[in-house]
Amino acid sequence: MAADRQQRTVVLIGAGVMAEGYLRAAGELGLRVGVVETPTRYAALTARFPCIVDFEPVDEADAVRDESWLAPATALAGRLAPDAVWGFAEAHVLATAVVQHRLGLPGPGLDAAVVSRNKALQRAEFARAGLPQPGHRHTTRLSAQREWALERLPVVVKPVSLQGSQGVERIVSAGEWDDAVARRDLEGPLLVEEYVEGPEYSVEALVHRGRVLFTNLTRKETTGPPHFVELHHEAGHGAGRPLLRKAADALCEGVVAALHLATGVVHLEFRARADDDLLIMEVAVRTPGDHILELVARAHGFDVFAACLRLALGELPA
Repeated sequence: MAADRQQRTVVLIGAGVMAEGYLRAAGELGLRVGVVETPTRYAALTARFPCIVDFEPVDEADAVRDESWLAPATALAGRLAPDAVWGFAEAHVLATAVVQHRLGLPGPGLDAAVVSRNKALQRAEFARAGLPQPGHRHTTRLSAQREWALERLPVVVKPVSLQGSQGVERIVSAGEWDDAVARRDLEGPLLVEEYVEGPEYSVEALVHRGRVLFTNLTRKETTGPPHFVELHHEAGHGAGRPLLRKAADALCEGVVAALHLATGVVHLEFRARADDDLLIMEVAVRTPGDHILELVARAHGFDVFAACLRLALGELPA
């Protein structure tokens, strides 16, 4: 029991398939892990990862909702008194930031977490900071932006809080606009943005107390219009394109500063009209999808998941 008390403990909020790297790293680092997850997912994990010592359930039907994670995360943290709290996916960001804040543990910060979960807030903050991004309108009724949109075709319509390509569509004509209005006018808050031509990239960054420690550039291939579903990722891109790498790193630094982001992982998506002409699409402060962190680990030759856990523990990873 004395040895158990000396072990450090991490609460992992959300433990989907792409979070298993954190569990493997925790085992190698000798950490105890408490998991907030659905009962089905917990049952799939517990025999495979002996580092898991406790569990708090989330209802299966409500797991997609941000607000479903805070109460169980708070309960588990209350039992375990963790040394670190780490969130996995988009729905876990706010609960993670609240628990980190209450316990005084490292994390991106409440302000960065809130802004990251709302694309309209991101647009406002990036505009305030003078960062490059498409022209845009935030609207509760798509029909109200008809004149603005038709003057700027093609445009992109996207929800303010979903992740990835969910709900994103490009509109190239008045007829397509009217069709989108017929389908989506009552959908709720939406962003209408000028469409940006150019290849799509992302920067994955590790940040410690506001300082960017590491960046990776990922080149993406998508289905293209109208929905831009991502099909392919090439981590470690840009070795022969120093201008693009420099511009991407500078953009990431600007976003970290604009969000007042303290500690954690950043996934910044942008399009490049040229290697030195980048426009922000969106940013997230959680594990990127499509197994990108695993690709980053292979491209750069270090355990990114272990580095993230060390950040959560307040350490400076090598």
